[in-house]
Order: sequence, then structure tokens, then C-alpha cells
Amino acid sequence: MAAARDSGGLESYPLEYILHHVPLMGVMGLLEPGSGGDPTNAAVVSTPPGTPSQTTSTAAGTTAKPRPTSYVKKTLLAALMAKNNRSIWDGGKGSHFFHVMPLEKSHTFPPKKLPNRPPGSPASPLSPLNPSSALYPDGIISPAWIKRHREALPSALVAFFELFEREPGERKPDSTGGVNLDKERDQILCMEINEKKRLTQDRGMKYAVVIILKQFPPDEQLDERLQFIKKTCGLEQKRSLFIIPSTMGKDGAGQVEDFVNNLQRALFEHAANYYREHAKRIRKKKSKIPVPAPTSSASSQPQGVRPPPAPPSAQQSSSTLGSPTQSSASLPPVPAGQQQGGVIPNAPRPLPPIGWHVRYEYKLAVFAEFRQDLDVSISHYEAAYQGLIEMFNAAIFAPPGSATALQGLIPYSARWEDARILADCINFKICKLYLYTDAPVPALAQFNRHILQFRNLPEFAGTASNSAVDVSVAGSLVSQVPRGGSFEYWAWASKQHRVIGEIVEVATTKLGLSVPYPPPGSVPPASGGAPPPLANQGDGGMFGPFSSSNSSLVVQHAGFYYITAARCAEERWRKFKLQQGSGDISTENGTATVRPSFQAIIAAEGSLDHSALVIELLTKSYEQFKKQKSGRMTLYLAAEIARIYQESGKQEMAYKFFERIAKTYRKESWPAILTAVVASSLICAKRLGMWDAVVESLVELLSERLVDDDGMRGRVQAQLMRIVANGASSASILTDDGSEIEQLARQLTLALTPPYPGAGDAARMPHAQSPIVDDAVTPSVPIRSVVAMDKINSFLTCNVQIRKENAYVMSDVPFQVTLTASSSRTPCVPIRASQIRVNFSDPRFNYVFVDSGGDAGVVGGGQIEYIDGRSGVAENLGSDGSESIVKRDVNLVFQPGSRKVLEGLLVPKESQDIKVLNVQVILVANGQIVEEASSVITLQYDVGERPEDLSSRRKWVVPNPSTGVPIVCMLDGFGEQTAVRVIRKQPNLKVVLQHTSPAFLDEFYPVTVVLRNEESEEIHAHVDVEVKSTVGGETIDAGSLIAADPAVLSNAIDRGDLASLPMRPSVSVIPTASQSDQATTLPPISISGSPPSTPSQFFNVITGVDLGPISSGEEVTRTFWMACMNNPGERAFHATVHYRVLSDTATAVTPTSPTYWHRKQETARIKFMRPFEGKFNFREAACLPFPESVDEAGLLSFDAGAFGMMKQLVASGGGTVAPLPPLRRTSVWLLDGSVKFVGPSDLDVREINVVHSTGEQGVLGTVTRIRGKEEADSQRQTFNCLYRLEVTTDIGKPFTEFSVGSMHITWRRKTADQEGSGMWRTSVLPIPSYPVSKEDVVIIADHPPEGTVGTLFAVHYTVQNTSLQVVELSVATEASEGFVFSGYKQATLRILPLATKSLSYNVLPLACGRCVLPRTRFSRKTLGTSSGTLSPATSAQSLAPGSPNRASVVGSPSPQQAVAPPAPPAVAPLPVLSLRGSVAGKDGELMLFVKPCLGW
Repeated sequence: MAAARDSGGLESYPLEYILHHVPLMGVMGLLEPGSGGDPTNAAVVSTPPGTPSQTTSTAAGTTAKPRPTSYVKKTLLAALMAKNNRSIWDGGKGSHFFHVMPLEKSHTFPPKKLPNRPPGSPASPLSPLNPSSALYPDGIISPAWIKRHREALPSALVAFFELFEREPGERKPDSTGGVNLDKERDQILCMEINEKKRLTQDRGMKYAVVIILKQFPPDEQLDERLQFIKKTCGLEQKRSLFIIPSTMGKDGAGQVEDFVNNLQRALFEHAANYYREHAKRIRKKKSKIPVPAPTSSASSQPQGVRPPPAPPSAQQSSSTLGSPTQSSASLPPVPAGQQQGGVIPNAPRPLPPIGWHVRYEYKLAVFAEFRQDLDVSISHYEAAYQGLIEMFNAAIFAPPGSATALQGLIPYSARWEDARILADCINFKICKLYLYTDAPVPALAQFNRHILQFRNLPEFAGTASNSAVDVSVAGSLVSQVPRGGSFEYWAWASKQHRVIGEIVEVATTKLGLSVPYPPPGSVPPASGGAPPPLANQGDGGMFGPFSSSNSSLVVQHAGFYYITAARCAEERWRKFKLQQGSGDISTENGTATVRPSFQAIIAAEGSLDHSALVIELLTKSYEQFKKQKSGRMTLYLAAEIARIYQESGKQEMAYKFFERIAKTYRKESWPAILTAVVASSLICAKRLGMWDAVVESLVELLSERLVDDDGMRGRVQAQLMRIVANGASSASILTDDGSEIEQLARQLTLALTPPYPGAGDAARMPHAQSPIVDDAVTPSVPIRSVVAMDKINSFLTCNVQIRKENAYVMSDVPFQVTLTASSSRTPCVPIRASQIRVNFSDPRFNYVFVDSGGDAGVVGGGQIEYIDGRSGVAENLGSDGSESIVKRDVNLVFQPGSRKVLEGLLVPKESQDIKVLNVQVILVANGQIVEEASSVITLQYDVGERPEDLSSRRKWVVPNPSTGVPIVCMLDGFGEQTAVRVIRKQPNLKVVLQHTSPAFLDEFYPVTVVLRNEESEEIHAHVDVEVKSTVGGETIDAGSLIAADPAVLSNAIDRGDLASLPMRPSVSVIPTASQSDQATTLPPISISGSPPSTPSQFFNVITGVDLGPISSGEEVTRTFWMACMNNPGERAFHATVHYRVLSDTATAVTPTSPTYWHRKQETARIKFMRPFEGKFNFREAACLPFPESVDEAGLLSFDAGAFGMMKQLVASGGGTVAPLPPLRRTSVWLLDGSVKFVGPSDLDVREINVVHSTGEQGVLGTVTRIRGKEEADSQRQTFNCLYRLEVTTDIGKPFTEFSVGSMHITWRRKTADQEGSGMWRTSVLPIPSYPVSKEDVVIIADHPPEGTVGTLFAVHYTVQNTSLQVVELSVATEASEGFVFSGYKQATLRILPLATKSLSYNVLPLACGRCVLPRTRFSRKTLGTSSGTLSPATSAQSLAPGSPNRASVVGSPSPQQAVAPPAPPAVAPLPVLSLRGSVAGKDGELMLFVKPCLGW
């Protein structure tokens, strides 16, 4: 009985009753000889090392190494028994697995019972007819019967045998020529197979043989041998013989698992037939039992009325499930006086026919479940269940001694308890099988039916003295029990709901059940087992429009049933407390009926930890609701867990739960539920001696949002004020007041209405509790509690408004603190505050409003009470003046509906941010705070930590002396204003930067800083200036300079000594602004000291330029000069002015304090551009006349002459010679320059010069100006110039280009209004270097600059060989239309190295105008020398036609290089340079202007 009364799950019932039944298979031949029948030793299989994981088929003919059959047997046994460890929930429709039982080869089965048992022969040991049976004489079924079919009597037997095989080399007949050895072994195997087969034939089992082959591939005679075994053993039937090789499982367990699955699938139908034959036998027995007449149902009897049966005179106190109850030998003799009509009342009697029907129906259900015919199994289980109901009803409702009563069970007997357990298990079976067959609604209907049918059991009826049912279960099916039910009933109901919750939980996780079922709006098929509609269902039928209000008609998720189980367990706890120590369970006709075992039941119940059980169920429900994402329900369940902790005495755990839950309910505004949570927290805190928490809970309960009843809130307020007056050390608080606090808190829990399923609209009733003994530890010190009012529901709200967001130093900053009662009925009784403190971030501004102690007044009911505290008295609290307060005596009595507005005034004396940290309302007894003995309760409003609120406009209260009613004005903005920024009033100083844009590179650009004092007072100022480049952000530009004096820039730039200007400041004197010193228009700067007496000069920064005092209306200017040397672009000129009003610092001790200084910054962005752009062009000037000192241009000049050098080379014979003087060649070039001024302003240009730079080694040159002319127009200014360049090159040294130098332009702006603008500045334009090539052959033509028709003149050609090779030239002259000539038309010139030859022609002009001279073409063949040897060379150099201004030889080696390898000769014309005034044509012709002649 104890096992049935605990509140465990299905595991607390006999496992044979609740496990899912599957066919039993016996396996023989897989156990090792030494295992002793224990399959655990044989089932542990480890894969040998090196076994691959890939499965391969042995049927494909692949060869494999023979393996020991012991490994194959272990693998097979492990695979067969893998599914044995199934839980209660495993199984279901469509599963075809077996429960495998390994057997020894010597195992024998008991013989089958004879069909017709002879008279007098004993019945089965498990039959109620056998006196030695535990079921004798009236037992229904025993778990041992189920265990026998689950573990002892298999439906199929599979025997594993090994086939004798020899090695491949030994496969030959015997030498004797007699019977083959294989055949003899096969005959022995057949005898063993037939012997095991006879064992199964007696029991009707399916027999299958599995032969393990040792060799693979098999020999040729294998098929013949297997056919012999099959015929000899009678295994011709389908699925009777299986062949497997010993290599199975070599490549993994996949082959073994497939074989096991196929084997079980093949034998499943035979196993089903085996159990079907058993069912036929049971039906035959059942048909011989007379059909009992139905008893009256429980519904025909009045609700809660039953004739109580007399208890048995002698009965065992308890029995366990499945254990023997009592035999006929143990029955005590019945006195003759107690016999009535031959019937012994309440004495054990034979099992009635209805009991036999229950027995046989249960067996039929079990056999149907074994064969997995779940629908048939459900029908038989329901029939057995109905029979049990009839037996219980016969015992409850039939008249004692009647024939109907004899068909029932004996109340309070062991059989009664066993039958009740069996009924519970059958009910769970039906529910589970319905879920397996996808029928959740009938499963729920069966569960509800079970609750309704068994509520009338006599042990479940409550006592008349306590028939009330807790509201948490009121209105549900489980609450409809006679007289409220006993604790045994509630224990049983809790267990039923827990089990159905476990079934539904598994169905949702393993079977995929979707809850709630049916879904809203659907109409599932009707169920015959549905309970009648409840009162709150209406006429909508089972699934009508009102069915959603009755949760018993819909399959909910498991959390619903767990919470119902927890409610029942809690009610069980409550009922047990009421019945503790009493044996009265029912009363009939004024006579108490006492059960003999009642005291043992009470003792067993008392040893149970009810609180742990309830918390466990609530926790399981919490987890389920959390999975369903029901946030509200999880909070409620957490509150229930806390409440159970509280009732079980675990106050600390309960308080932690309540504290966490209350935060969510406060945040989401659930005051009705929060009331009970706060009240429960109050009880826990009081019992734990946490007086701070007690005070906080009492303060929160003063809010009408939590407690609407004025009387209740008055009691709460009275308790709070008594704590203020007496503190925690008062004995009355710990005794009378302490219990009153708890009673008050319990009454407040009425507001908690749990969302309990089935509770309807009933309210939550408090649990009856025994008197609570207060064991809290008394604190030895007064209570000093600070209540964070912003974190709870406050009965008094606080709002702070500082009128201004920004203020100036020494100006008035008013603020108002508004304290408003939360309603017109709060507080119930006037409350007098001792002080109201307003604490600021700067403690020097703290305000304290002190209660004057006068009349409370009558201001209330929502009227505004304005209190002016601006004229308070300041007191210094610290010797250093770091903290002070302003006191003001006012009336601090809060009437119901009060609204007090307290106004104060701040006068800041320095720049800073002032913020209200908090407002404190202090409650002290007698209005005086005594540090040692007073209890102080501080209601603190942390206004400085509140989030921004934009829901309401800012308001300001203004007194109205005429009417006495303050006026409410609206301010700009929303929410609260708790901070003010105080700055010094920035003087009105106008700063302007004057300059003329754009600026030019290289000039001294003036920027004037203009300061105008627009204040009425004198201002002292100094300025800092800085120049930065704006390219890529503002960065320091090393090429930008600034100075206050242009002479400083001129000296540094002209000398090229920029080091005189520091590159960066060594000590920064640029002030840094702080946030607290910011002004309204521009943040002021913080200066560590007075401005420097002399400015600090850097290359781009000037700091500390003192401008001195500036009178009112006066304007002061200061000019700074910028110079940018390169990189045109934009520059930023920053001028930062630091200034102060002299009157502010006249009396200050430290006038240089940063408090008195302000800063203003102006920025000018100036574009710098180049003033000039230059273009330069080079051309050879051979046509110009030479100076008088130069005879020839372009000819070689050296001291010894060409012949002298040749003589030295020849004399040395190619050896070492003395160094020769340099060999130079001189060329004349023209440089044509055009310079344009690109700026928008006019410039004065004083001088333009070309400064020749130092030439490269081997190149010398001079630059002579020929002409410079200014050409200007209205749009721009242009300067053109022409220079003559004489370039002398050393042919013995390498060179590539000639660096001319740069053009220096001295200029200034035409406007000279300001000092420095008239200064002449020099800009430098670089002239590009001209590349110089070394020509090997130079041909110069000399002819007069002009001619006259008919006048003969000469043309001379001078040919120079500048190389160290012999040059052979071919000369061909062609006639032209305007001239005739005399001379060689064709000639050959051979020129030695470094030599010159001349060729002359006489020419007569025939026509006037611009005419082409006769064309003379020069082509050459080069004879080279090597190392000074004058040997001819066969390589020819082709000279491509070039510009007529220049002669060039491509690819000719220099004197330092070796002679090029021979190449085919090529002839190409050489260019000719004109020495005189003619110019060349486009094809290289020489042209001459011919004048006409009169008379020609």
C-alpha cells in the first residue's frame, strides 16, 4: 500500500503491468560454455584491431580469411540483445522487434498443460484455484504470470549450430571408402537439431535454425549437405533455416544488424500466431464462465453518499504489489455467530465470475499486445477495466450481504489494494496505447473517466469536519470527491496526473503529438468514453463554442498535468495536517469506522517530504511551460515554488524567489499578483530578521495600486510607523506586532489569482496554517533603512525640475521638488516627514527642508501646497567649505492626496555642471535624529539615474498671492530637468579676419586680426595664430611660415636659414578647453597661468600675442604675415583669442584662474597659387654670327692640334702616351622663354634673370641675354625673353644633358596699401635640362645670309670628325631651280680622326625670293680603330635624317668603347647645319633669300 500511496511516476508501479509487451525470442547456441547462462559476459563484443568500418557483402563471392566462430556468436548475441533495454515508453504500432532471451543448449521448457485437466489435479501455481497460489482464493492476476510470458516462455526459438567443414586441401573421401566423414557429422547435427525441435513442438513455438559456415567460399558439396539437413530435420518450411558465414561482421556491424533485423522480421508473424493460439485458449476458458449481471453504477448513487462497509476483523496491514497476500491456511476461523445465511461477511471468498472475466480479458489484452495488435488490446483492456469498475461499485453501492455485494471486492483488504493498482495500470495502458494509435482524445477521455470512477472509493472520502477543497483545485474533475476527499485521495490524484503528464510528455517528444489537441476550432471524432459536460461547459457539447473553458476536454501539454499534480500534492499535504493524529476516516450513523492500518498509513505519510514533492512537480511544470514559451505562467510557477518554500520553513530560498519574481511583475505592471508576492516577501523577511526588506515591503504596500482597501493600508501604515517609533528592538514588534504583520500579509495574498487550469473564476484562498512561532533574531541596533522608491510601487511620487538648462555664474538657478501622493486616498493617515533632503553632485548646494512641527494643516485632496525655500539659511558642514547645506523650516505633513512643491535656489559661483543626485524623505520618530538610538527610514528617489521621459511636458509652479492658489505653467521640453550647466557669461568680443584672396607663393601675405569690444566693460585679450595645410585634413605644412614681422620671414627665407624658426613647440602654451568651462557660443579655454609677456614664435604657430586692454567700443588690429614657399593649395589660418573682463578679476585673488578666461576662435581658409607659369624652348643657333673672338663654331679646339695628337699616337706605337689636353667642342643654342602671370591681380616685374647652375662634369656653358620684351594686355601679363647658350663639351667624358639653371623673377603686387606688400619678392622658375648627344660627324654650311640675282657667291662646307675613327664620306650635289653652281657634283672625302676638311662651291642666283640652295648630300663609310690603331673598319653607320638644327650620329662608339663588329655598309645622308642666316626646309634643304637686281 505504501508503494501505491507515494507520488512517484509510472516506475512506482509493478513494471510487468506497465511495460510495453513485445514477443519473446529464445536464442540457443550463442552462449559460451563458461558463461553460466549470463548473457552479459557473452554480449560484450570488441571489434578486433584493424577491422575496417565499411560493410561488404559476402554473397558476392569475395574471399575472406576464416575467423573464429566465437567472435561471430558474440557479435550476433550483442546485436540481438541491443533492443532489450527498452524503457516503459518504447514500442508502439508497427514495431517488429523481439525481447531476446539467451539460453544454454541444455535448457528445457516446462511441459505444456493438458487441454482437459483431470478432476482432482492441481491447477496452475498462478491460478486462484490453487490453494498454494498467492492469488488463492480471490486474486485476479499476478505480475508473475506476465513475467513468465515476458522472460520464460518464448514465442520463437532460434538455435545456432556450426557446420563441420574441413580445410580445402582435406576435402576428399575417407581412405576406407566407407561413409563420408562429412555425412556422419551432418547426421549428428541433425539429431541435435531434432532434439531441440521436439522441445518447441510441445509448446507450439516457432523453431528456426541458423547454421554458421566456417569456410568461405564453401566446398562444392555444401548445397547437397544443406539439403540433406533440411529434409532430415523437417525444415522445409519457409523461414526455418538460415545460413551465415563466419566472416559476417568482418567489415563492420552493418551486416550483423541487417541479418538480425531480417531474422526478427521473418519470425514476427510466427510469433504473432503463437500468441494468437494462446488467445484462442483463453477465449475458450472465458466462454465457460457465466456472464455476470451488471452492478449499479456510481452515477446512480447520490454524490458523496455510500454505505460504509465494515472493516475486516482480521487483515494484514499492508501488502506489496505482486507479493502473496494471504492463503486459505492463514485465514482466521470465523465465529459461528458471525455467519449469516452461510456467508461470512468481509471474509475472503472465491473469485466471482466477474473477477474471472476480468482475469481472462486482461490476458487477452496482454496477448494482443504481445502480437502488436493494439486496437484489439485496447478493447480487451477496456473490458477488463470495466469489470474492475463493476467489482468496486458492487462493494461500494450494493447493500451488504446481497448477491451483488458478494460479486465485489472486500474494502480495505489487500485484494482491494491490488485491484486498485491493477485498475491504475490498466488505465495507463489504455491511455498509452491510444496515443500509440494516434488517438489522443480517447486517451484523455479514458483518463477523465478513471478520475470520475474511482473518486467514490471509501478511503478517498474526506471527513465531515473538513470538507472544504482548496480553490486551486476547485471546479476541476479531481475536486468532485465526497466531502472534499482524504489525503489518500489527493495522493492518488496527484500520482494519476503526474503519470498522464509523463505519458503526454513522451508522446510529444517521441510520437510527435502536437498539443493542444484538438486544435482550436477543430471537431475530432466523438469518443464513447468522454465524461459528461461540466457546469461551465454550457450546451455547446464536447467541442462546442464553450469547450475552451473546460480544459479537461482538450489534451494539453505535460506542464498542465504536472501543475495539477502539484496542486493535488499540496492539497494532500493540507488534508494530512488536518487528519494528523486522528484515525477517523468516515462516520455513519454517528459511529466512527476505524481502519486497523490507519496508524501505519499516518506514520508512512508523516515520513514523506511533502514540500519537496510539490516543488518537484512545480519544477517539472515550469520546464514544460518554459518550452512552450509561456512567460506569464513560468513566473506564476516560480511564485508558487517560492510559496511552497515559505510554507516548508525555507524562508531564505523563498525570499530569493519572491525578490526575482517581484522585479518582473513591477516592470510589467501586474499589481494584483505583485500584492501577494510582496506580502509573502514580507513574511519571509520578517522571519529572517531582514528588517530593511520588511520596511521596503511595508512601504510598497502603502500604494493603492497594490492594496485598494483603505483599512488594510491603514494597518500597514500603522505597522510602519511603529517600527519608526520603536525600532526592531521593541519586544512588541517581535511578538504581537510580528504576528500581526504576518496575519496582515496572509490576508493580502487574497489578491493573487493564479491562472490555474479549471479554477474558473474562483479566487485564490489562503492555506490554513498552524500558528506561527516567531523565532526571528532581534537586532541589537536601531533600524537604519533606505528604500529605493523608484524600484517599487511608491505611494509618494517625486519630480524634480531645474528651471534652466544653462545658467551663468552668479545668476539665480531655481529648482522645484514636487512630492505627490499616488491617489486622493493615499496615505490613509497623515504622515509627517522629519526632513526632505535634496542632494546635489556638488555637496555645497545640498538643500534640507526641516519639518517645523506645527499644525498638520488641511491642504490635501489634490491641492497644490507651494513651499518657498529660497530664503533658507546656509550652513557649512566642513572646515574647508567643501560641503554645506541650506536649511528651511516648512510643514512636512502629507495629507491624503497631498501635492507639495518645494522650491529652492542655487547661486553658483563658478563654471560647473550641477546635477540632482537624489531626493530623500526621512521618517524619524519625534522629528529628531539621534545617531545612536533613533530608527531612521529614508525614502530615497534616485532622480539622477532615471531614464529620459518624453511623455509629459515640463511644469513649473508659480505662487499667486492674490488668490493663494498656485499657478502651473508649462516649460519648454519634456520629462524632468535634473541638471544645469553653469558657465561664465562670455563677453561680446567680435573677431574678424581680414585678407585679400588669393595669395601667391613666395610672397608675404598679410592677414589682419580685428578685435572689437562690444561690451560695456574693458576686456583684456591675447591671440594665438596657427597655419595648417588642409590637404588630407588639417596637417602641419613645413613649407608654410608665419610671423608677426615680415622682416623675420625675409631674413629667414633669403638666407635659407629656416632653422631659426623652430619646427615644433618645445613647450605647448596653447590652452586646452575643459568641458566644465564651456560657454554658450564657444567653449572657453582653460589657461594654467597668465599669458606670456612675449610671443612664442614657431614656423607655423605664434602664441601669446598680447593685445592689451581693449576699452568699450574700441577696435584693435594685429597683422600677421604668411609665406608659403611651395605646394600650392589651401591653407587654414586659425586665430584663437583668449580674453576676460577686467572687472570680474579686479578683486579676485587669482585673476589668472581658468575660471575667468574665455576663448573664441576664427578660421580663414586661404588659397595659395603660383604667380607665374613658364614655357621654354631650345633650338641650335648655328645661324647666328659668332663673337669677334670666335673664328669657327662647333670646331675642335685643343692645344697641340689634331696633327700633334696623331704624331704622339703614331710615335708611341699604340703604347702609353702622355695625357693630352682636354678635347672640347663648342655648340651655340638659343633658349626661348615665355613667362605668364596667372593671378587675378596685377604685378610689377622688376627683373627677369636666368641664373646658370653649376654644370655637370664635362659640360661648360655660358648664358647671355639677347632680348627681353614685355607684352601685356588687359587680360594677362606676358613676358618673352631670348637667351644665347654656348655649350662646351669635353668629348672624352660621358655626359647626357645640360642643366641650364632657373629663371629668377623679381616682382611685387601693384597695390602697396599695406606695409610689406610693396616688398620685392623673387620667384624661381626652374628651366628644364636639355639632353646633349655626342655627334661623330658635324657638317656646317657657311654662306651669306642673303643674295642678289646675278651676283656670284661661295658656299663652304666644313666637315668635322670628332671620333677616333677614319671617316669616308661620299658627296653628291644636285642642282636647283633658282641657282646654278660650279664644283664637284660627286666627290669622296676621307677624314682622319679628330680632323677637319672643307668643300667649296660657287653659286649664281637666277631668281629672286626664298629659294632652295643646291642640295649637297653627305653619306659615309666608317673605318674604325681599336686601341688607337688606325686600321680600317668595315662597319658602316647609317645616319638617319634629323632636324635641320641638329646633326646626330646614332650608335657611333665613344673613344672609351670598343669598335662595333662588322656590319654591311649602308649609305645615309648626313644633316647639314647652316652657319649663317638661312634656315632649313622641311626636308633638310638650305634656303636663302635672294634680292632682285635691276638690269638683270
